[in-house]
Amino acid sequence: MKKFLESLNTRTFRMGSYSFILTAIVLAIVIAVNLMANALPDRLTHYDISSAKIFTFTSNTKAIVTRLNEDVTLNWIVQAGQEDEILETLLEKYEKLSDHVKVVKKNPDIYPGFAAQYTNENIHNNDLIVICGDRSRHVRITDIYMQDTSESVAGGNVNLNFDGEGQITSAINYVTRDKLPKIYYLLGHEELEFTDCLKAAITKANYDIQGISLLGAQSIPEDADMILVNSPQVDLTEPEKDLLEEYILNGGSVMLVAGIPVYGGESNNVYDLCWDFGFDKQPGVVIEPLSEKYVFGQPYSLLAEINEGDITNPLIEENRQVIVPISQGMVQREEMPDNYLITQMLTADESSYSKLAGLNIEYFDREDGDIDGPFCLSALIEMKDTEGKLVILGSDFFCDDEFNANSAGANMDFFINSLNYLIGDNDYITVRATTVKTETLTISQSEGNILKVAMLGVIPVAFLMSGLVELLRRRKQQ
Repeated sequence: MKKFLESLNTRTFRMGSYSFILTAIVLAIVIAVNLMANALPDRLTHYDISSAKIFTFTSNTKAIVTRLNEDVTLNWIVQAGQEDEILETLLEKYEKLSDHVKVVKKNPDIYPGFAAQYTNENIHNNDLIVICGDRSRHVRITDIYMQDTSESVAGGNVNLNFDGEGQITSAINYVTRDKLPKIYYLLGHEELEFTDCLKAAITKANYDIQGISLLGAQSIPEDADMILVNSPQVDLTEPEKDLLEEYILNGGSVMLVAGIPVYGGESNNVYDLCWDFGFDKQPGVVIEPLSEKYVFGQPYSLLAEINEGDITNPLIEENRQVIVPISQGMVQREEMPDNYLITQMLTADESSYSKLAGLNIEYFDREDGDIDGPFCLSALIEMKDTEGKLVILGSDFFCDDEFNANSAGANMDFFINSLNYLIGDNDYITVRATTVKTETLTISQSEGNILKVAMLGVIPVAFLMSGLVELLRRRKQQ
C-alpha cells in the first residue's frame, strides 16, 4: 500500500493525470460543440461547395416544396450499394426542406413489383417514383443525368447536365397540383412538329397540352389557359384570325410562332393578326453582317439583343444568350391604343437587314430592295384593361434541338418562360439543368509505378524513421 501511495506522488503519475484531465475536458468540449451544431438549422451547418451549385435550391423549388400541405413520398428505386451519392445528398435536402417530404428506399430485389404499380416503363437503379395520394410520376435517372451534346467529349473530360432539382421539383409539383395549366395548340395548318427538346420541356413543366382545330369553331374552349399557334405552314383563315383576336382582347393568352412558311405560300391573316396588335411583319429573313452578332458562320443565326422584361430578366441576370435562326423581322407601329403595353423582348439592331430572297438566299451581302433594320424578333403585347396577352416569335426554328443545345438551353428557357408568363403562373418557370464536369486523371504506367512506390514505400518508411528518431531523442534526454 505504501508503495502504491508513493507512486501517486511521482512526476510520471502527475503528468499522466494532467493529460487525462485535459483529454476529458477536450472531449467534453467537442461533444458540447457537436450537440449545439446539430441543433442549428441546416442552412447554417451545410454549405454547397460544388462548382455548379447543384445542392443550392432555386426560389421556385423553395416556394413549391415549403408550401406543401400534403405528404409526398420520394421512392428511391435502388439496390444496396448502388446509391448515387449526389442524388442521395439532394434527396436528403428535400427531406429537410419540408416535413411533408419523405424519402423511402425501395430495393427492387426486395420489392420486385413495386415500380410496376405506377409505371410500365423500364426501371433502372436510382430511378424515382414520386407519389402523393393517387397521383404518381416516374423520374428516370437518365433524365436526371443527361449527356451534354453541345460540347465534344475529349481528353478524358465527361460533360453532363445534372437536372436533379428540375426533375424532382417538377414531379412534386405534378403530383400535388389539383389542376394543371391547359394549353391548346392549333391544328389544321401543316404546323411543324414539336422538337424533342420542346416535348421534354413541356412534360417537365407539367402542362396539360392538347391539339385543337378552330375551323368552324364559335369560341375558344373555356378551360383554355392559353392557345399556342406553333409554326403554321398554311395561313390561318380569316374567321380563325378573328377568333384569336377576340380571345386576346377579352383577356385570353396566345403565343404565335410564325416565320416564313417552309413550303412557301402567303400568310396574310397571320400578318394581319400581328398588325392588329402593333407589329408589321417584314418580308424576308433577317441577316446580321457583323460576325460578333451571329454564330456558326451563318449570318441568319442571330445572337439577338435581349431586352428587360418579366420573361427575359432571368436570362439577363444569368448572362445567357439566345440564338434566333432564320427569323422574320417586325417593325412596331408608331401609333397604338393607350391600353396596349408592348415589350420588344428580342431585337436585331441597325446593322441588320432583311433579305427579300427569304429561304432562297444564295449569298448574304445587302442588295437593293433589302429592308434596313433595326427589327423586333419577339414581342410581348399586353392589354391593360382585360389582361389579355400575345407573344409573337418570328422564328420557326427557335426550338430546334441543335440551336437550343448550342445556346446552353437558353432558347428553351425563353420559350417556356413565355408560356409560363402567358398562363399566369410563375411556379411553372422551369428549373434549369446545371452542367457538371467530371475530369479523370490519365497517367502512364511508369508514373503509376512511381506513385505506388511513393505511397506504399517511401512515405510510410519516412514516417516510421521520423518516429524512431523522435523516440531515440526522448530516451537520450531522460
